[in-house]
Amino acid sequence: MNNATKLALFAVGVSLLSLIFVLWVNQEISQLKPQASPQEPTRQETQTSEGPNVVELPENLRHLSALTVQVKTPFGEGSGLLVKSGDTPYCWTAGYLVEHLYYEEKEAGRKWNSASIIIPKGDGFCLIPADVIRYSDPLAPALLRLRESLPLPVSTVFAESTPAVDTQVYHVGCFPPSSPSFTTKGTVTTIGEVYGGHTYDAVSQMGLSGSGGGGVFTKDGTCLGMMMLGRNAGDLILPAREIRQWAKDKNVLWALDSTAPMPSEEELKTIPIEG
Repeated sequence: MNNATKLALFAVGVSLLSLIFVLWVNQEISQLKPQASPQEPTRQETQTSEGPNVVELPENLRHLSALTVQVKTPFGEGSGLLVKSGDTPYCWTAGYLVEHLYYEEKEAGRKWNSASIIIPKGDGFCLIPADVIRYSDPLAPALLRLRESLPLPVSTVFAESTPAVDTQVYHVGCFPPSSPSFTTKGTVTTIGEVYGGHTYDAVSQMGLSGSGGGGVFTKDGTCLGMMMLGRNAGDLILPAREIRQWAKDKNVLWALDSTAPMPSEEELKTIPIEG
């Protein structure tokens, strides 16, 4: 074999090695490409989807429509849950529906505007102003106090125990603007999912536009939690146990537990809105 042939074979060998090296490097680089970010849940004041299974409420749950109201502010609208403590109606809703209602006064500090609670009345609707009683952050609950009395024969009943996965549930929310409530049906899919510093339970996709702040109920009408965040993989609800603990920490447990002592009107004025 002469020198020219040896050089030719050597050149071919180097080319093959170079090709193999390039292919290996490309494969390693492709494996290092970042994965798509997980879908961030959206607030249920704007979530719209064709996924939820819209149904009619069973006869034994028809009263839930009367306990579900529309909460409206200049910054958004969603749903709320009515409760009655003493002779006064209150409304539990999602914090992000009222987070922008405050304004600053130079001498008096932060003040809060009222929200509007939209109640079906006859063939139409009436608007009742409601004041923010307790608020901490957008992904926590908020408590509102209605300025007018309502004939509420029943009150929203919040669960005291953790539901089991696969529990059948109904969600009741309100379509904006000023429309009757709607109902979707699904199941509990996950217990104890942490997002944004709060612990949620997950349900199958049940939310529609206006769902935020609406309740998720068992087949006997017990409220398992409040619809908060929507995503394709299933919606996140703030469970009743978390709402109950929040209410206890914020000194408003009386607004969901009839056995807790109700403060006087003067004591109520001393409870800070925020914090």
